[in-house]
Amino acid sequence: TNWPDVGEMIVYWLLAKTATPSQPTNLHAADITSRSVTLQWSPPVTTGGAELTGYIIEKRMEGADKWEKVVTLDPSVTLYCIQNLKEKSEYYFRVITENPMGLSPAAVTEKLALKTHASVPSPGCTGKPASASSCRYCATPRSVRCIAKSSRR
Repeated sequence: TNWPDVGEMIVYWLLAKTATPSQPTNLHAADITSRSVTLQWSPPVTTGGAELTGYIIEKRMEGADKWEKVVTLDPSVTLYCIQNLKEKSEYYFRVITENPMGLSPAAVTEKLALKTHASVPSPGCTGKPASASSCRYCATPRSVRCIAKSSRR
């Protein structure tokens, strides 16, 4: 007979036990200015049985047909500020979870209208804060690096 060896059986079992992750949860705009949106979300309910490799953020301006990739982030990052948006515009944003098996369905925001008055980006948008206490959007001290250092382009 032509039985698979033990190594092949383990590979088959591992493949059967892993899947794409579920979408991120609790996606919302933590801050909106005239030129930026800070998104925050929670990890997915299931990782698909594999470690997450990252989150992908995409944006789409109201009336546009195509989504535009903004950034791919490390899996520890659940807060990100999208800058240089067009003032007085409306956008949709989506966040997708990624693992070695593929991509999750997207978590999508409601339509977000940028503020019409001139305002500077929130403190988290300018780079690494001086300390955990100065980063008003970071949930934990370990995510102080969430804005500047953890993004991969």
